[in-house]
Amino acid sequence: MFPKHFAFFPFVVGVFLALGAILAPALAQAQGQGTEVAPADDGKVRIVVNRFSGARAARIRAHVVAALGQEPDFVVLPLSDVTDGKSLGVEDYGRASKEAEVDIVIEGTVKRRPRWSATVKVVQAWDGLSVGEKTWSVRTLRGLSVVRKTAAVHLGDPIRRATAGRPKEDAWYETDGDTAPIPAAEIVTEDDEESVPVAGAERYDWLRVAVVGGTLHRSLSAEAEVINNGRQPGGPATLTENRSYKSAGIGHGEVGLSAEFYPL
Repeated sequence: MFPKHFAFFPFVVGVFLALGAILAPALAQAQGQGTEVAPADDGKVRIVVNRFSGARAARIRAHVVAALGQEPDFVVLPLSDVTDGKSLGVEDYGRASKEAEVDIVIEGTVKRRPRWSATVKVVQAWDGLSVGEKTWSVRTLRGLSVVRKTAAVHLGDPIRRATAGRPKEDAWYETDGDTAPIPAAEIVTEDDEESVPVAGAERYDWLRVAVVGGTLHRSLSAEAEVINNGRQPGGPATLTENRSYKSAGIGHGEVGLSAEFYPL
């Protein structure tokens, strides 16, 4: 016969099986949510911090992720949710904007000479345009911890301005068009071309007059035939002499007028 405490064994096993049946769906749902991209209908700015380049790049990147993640209107997506663990290339920004609804991509470069410096850029994901940049320069690596404290302050404004002005429609290069459409207000026909006024700064002046100045430096050398006026007694009637002239210093100054005429 089994000991008395074995009498509760079937009951305990049944309790664990029941708990497993209840908790298994919840755990599976939680795991599934961990691999999916968060919904984008919360009105928050969706940001991806790309891999940084340079010495201690991962450490500085972590500072930026932590700083932006504390902002209530920002959502910092894990890089693995947008790409297969690799760094995003510029050509991937448009795809990330469409598929994962990424608004902003953060790029960064870390240098250690002559001083430790970290440069972080704010890039619009939908068109790859850089809209903001901040560089921190310190004497030691420890000093770059200031990035965690101030990144949200310096990067928050360009991020919010960029997303506030994001176009509702896809850019022309993301559609089937080969060239950018020309706004109707910018289309000028041949008949209207002559009637378009030219701005004063772009209009040619028919006459331009200017006062100019400069210096002239002369250096001359020549041979001359001169009369032998007793210079060489008993010599020929004429003598050949080498005569030269060279201006002193930079030469002498000159002032003049310059005029340009353009027929209408």
